[in-house]
Amino acid sequence: MSILGVRYFQQETDDTCAPACLRMALAFRFPGKLVTETDVAKRCRCLKGRGCRVDDVFRAARRYRLAAHWLDNSNIEADVKAALNAGCPAIANVQLRVLPYYLPAQPPRAWHSVLIVGMDDRYVYLHDPDPSLGGPQRAVERTIFFSGWMNHPYSAYRL
Repeated sequence: MSILGVRYFQQETDDTCAPACLRMALAFRFPGKLVTETDVAKRCRCLKGRGCRVDDVFRAARRYRLAAHWLDNSNIEADVKAALNAGCPAIANVQLRVLPYYLPAQPPRAWHSVLIVGMDDRYVYLHDPDPSLGGPQRAVERTIFFSGWMNHPYSAYRL
């Protein structure tokens, strides 16, 4: 499987990982029309010190005319693979401890949004908008990503 050619953006504040992911998806779908993270964060109802609710980010994606669809939690690996095969990145909301590159010494934030841009037999490839955590095309072993994710409440949607 190939990695989608999604442009990478770093999040601009500690609270805007989900808007940064949505901004990357927007740049991928509508390459000639760039939006600012500030505008996306407003549409996502992002609050300083609290971040965004998953449902608000999903509704913002729809308002931007992305064909956002929730992925089936009971069949998440297959749904992620189908989304990527259809050329659609997916926003995943995960607990930080699922990400093997997260260091416990970093500031504690339980939930974090990443953009899934590829997957093969061994790895899930993420654009992690937090420059202190990840960066573009971070490879996370597929079994670690999905097994860790499945042990916690989670959500994902294709864009």
